[in-house]
Amino acid sequence: ALQRNPLAREALRRALGERGWSHAQASQVLGLAEGQVGAKVHGPQGTVVRERDHLEHVNLEVLPPSSPGHILIDAQSDTNSAASGTAMGTLSWSPQPAPVDVSNLSLEACWIPSSWCPVLLRPWQDGDRIQPLGMEGHSLVSDVLTQSKVPNHLRQGAWVLERTSDASVLWVPGHKLSEQARLHLDQLA
Repeated sequence: ALQRNPLAREALRRALGERGWSHAQASQVLGLAEGQVGAKVHGPQGTVVRERDHLEHVNLEVLPPSSPGHILIDAQSDTNSAASGTAMGTLSWSPQPAPVDVSNLSLEACWIPSSWCPVLLRPWQDGDRIQPLGMEGHSLVSDVLTQSKVPNHLRQGAWVLERTSDASVLWVPGHKLSEQARLHLDQLA
């Protein structure tokens, strides 16, 4: 509507002005309608972010930390049961018995044989690639997040699980499992 309707543009400009945004900031926000996805304008009461098909007003200061750090998970460690909060939710891990049936595992969990440890749970980075389960080629993690329709302002909170022995991305939690994370019956023994 902002791209086609001058009345919508004026209504947004006035609404921003009533909330303390300057005329220049309001003009920048209106420019986001034509801008690149992920572009931001900071104002007195939060930030407006250009998403794929809309503008999103967010208060980035109240989001959980985007990258609390890298977490090394080792089968032999005393710290192999824990949880970490991110902007996308909470990730937790603990020793579990092997799944009886590996054909129906969801994207909400990734079972890792102890022989693959240590693994690294870390925030994703530009250029990270994953070979989606059942596919031959690789995809950028940024493309996985786009396909999953993760809002731009939450992407900094996405994580990956990486096998340290070969730096393979095994899992984008909640979004994509890797071919390298495929479990075979011999691993379940």
